[in-house]
Amino acid sequence: MVKDCPILLVTPTQLEAQAFSRFCTIHGVPIFICGVGPGACAMNMTRFLEQKGIHMVILAGIAGGYRWSGIRIGETVLATMESYGDLGRCLGNAVEEIRIPGEPIPLSFDLSDILTQIPTAFRLMDSRVKSGPMVTLSCTSTTMDRAKYMYRRFNALAENMEGAAIAQTCKHYGAPMVEIRGVSNWAGDGNFNNWMIDRALHNVANIVGDLLNALTWKWTKT
Repeated sequence: MVKDCPILLVTPTQLEAQAFSRFCTIHGVPIFICGVGPGACAMNMTRFLEQKGIHMVILAGIAGGYRWSGIRIGETVLATMESYGDLGRCLGNAVEEIRIPGEPIPLSFDLSDILTQIPTAFRLMDSRVKSGPMVTLSCTSTTMDRAKYMYRRFNALAENMEGAAIAQTCKHYGAPMVEIRGVSNWAGDGNFNNWMIDRALHNVANIVGDLLNALTWKWTKT
């Protein structure tokens, strides 16, 4: 386990960063904008960890929720697992995994272990946050059929465009990672008029603020 590990708030865009800036300023936590999509955020996260050293990463932002999972728009979700949802061969709405004998291709990354090691912080969030797997896509779902396929395949709460890449990078460097997101829309709904980005960001930012308040700059093994 990483000891004496400073905290870093990671978010994909400037819009999302603005929602978290007040809480990060209060607690002296830097914000790092990783960019949109797996490629950009993996590259930028690697550069940060190489140059600044190991940090505890809190990845925060918005996500598209799967309506079949029981969550509601505006709620906040916490990732217990992250998976690359469209890494493979696209077959209509489905995706076939790439299999090369003797060459494992990482697809999913378990994030549940870190949650058990900071129980005090997360007990504060139990009633307001739903925990479960999330899916990372390079192209987000714009049809309900595709969204339902991703939901069923991964038993996921929501989809995003960065989580698995950040999780894979953090795993490589041994950096503890937590991912928490506000549900701004239904995955599969391409009508932006239905999206509630401000509401989702407001709710997740308040929870991130409570999480930062519960955590300390010193990361110790529990």
